[in-house]
Amino acid sequence: MENEEWCPRRRTENWVLRETRAVIFNDVEAVFIYLNETGTDIWLLCEGKYTVQDIVKKIAERYEIPSPELVKKDLEEFLEILKKQYLVI
Repeated sequence: MENEEWCPRRRTENWVLRETRAVIFNDVEAVFIYLNETGTDIWLLCEGKYTVQDIVKKIAERYEIPSPELVKKDLEEFLEILKKQYLVI
C-alpha cells in the first residue's frame, strides 16, 4: 500500500448515494459497485484531502473502535481494491 501520507481521491463522478450506501458505476469495467455503509463512509472521505491515516482515525472514531490500528489493515485492503478497479487515485 502507498505510504500513510497518500490522500486517496475518487477518480469518478459516476456515483450516487442511496440512503446510506454509495452505488458507483465503474466505467472502465462497465459494472455497478454497491458499497455497504462502512465502504460508503470511506468512499466519501476519498476527496484527495485526507491521508490514509486521517481516514483510519475518522473511521475508528465513527464506529467507536478503540484502536485505529484495527482499522488500518482493512482500510488498506479496501483502498487497494478501489485502486485496482480504477476508482481512486
